Amino acid sequence: MEGQGRTKCFVLFLLLTALFVNGSSYAQKIRIRASNKDFDQVRIVSKFDCVNDDMDTSKYIWVADLSVEFDTVLPGTLEGIYREFWTRANHVGANAFKVKDSDLYTVGEKRFITLSVYWLRMEYRDENMTLFNSPDVYYFGLLGHHVDLDGYDVSFNGQDLLLRELTYHHFSAEDNEKVEVSIGGRSRGDITTFIAEAKTLPRYFYFKQATGSFKNAWVYEYDWNMGEFLVSILEKN
Repeated sequence: MEGQGRTKCFVLFLLLTALFVNGSSYAQKIRIRASNKDFDQVRIVSKFDCVNDDMDTSKYIWVADLSVEFDTVLPGTLEGIYREFWTRANHVGANAFKVKDSDLYTVGEKRFITLSVYWLRMEYRDENMTLFNSPDVYYFGLLGHHVDLDGYDVSFNGQDLLLRELTYHHFSAEDNEKVEVSIGGRSRGDITTFIAEAKTLPRYFYFKQATGSFKNAWVYEYDWNMGEFLVSILEKN
């Protein structure tokens, strides 16, 4: 058990290191492509909510379009880009976003993500969140190129699935349904169980797996905003 604990800590250290290195390298690449010259930034903002397409447009204001270009997607790249978008959006007074356009898959040309960022009036924040409510579940595959893995062998209520690189899978769940999310075997894998509810936000899961002698695997979860960001830019598995 002690050896497995050290191995898990080392793997997590490598993952966090990759996330920091890749994430921190995008601060200078976020560009403002267009901006609302009439927007008066009078508040310090810290949120970064995904705006539902059905949200009344009178309840939020377009602030700017932000874009980033990059050549490769490594582990940690997308998480880092998301955090840099968040930081840059807050600097210009925006607290919400929609993905305007993206391409992570073109070979030989620059990949890009463009967001439209908004000032979402805080009195309407809960209303916007409610529009996302669903008992559904999303799984995300390898969020970056990995030479040692074809994908993650995962399971949803006993239904097996190979999650490939830069893809997601959408599972429709029922209200009050017991859901089991798992990866790997019983001894070195990981399992998360919960009750799906129609009146809460969807659940967005991602996975990590060690390679080599210790094939431990873990289940993790993104919040709603990061989950919707990924659903908007990844291909469906």
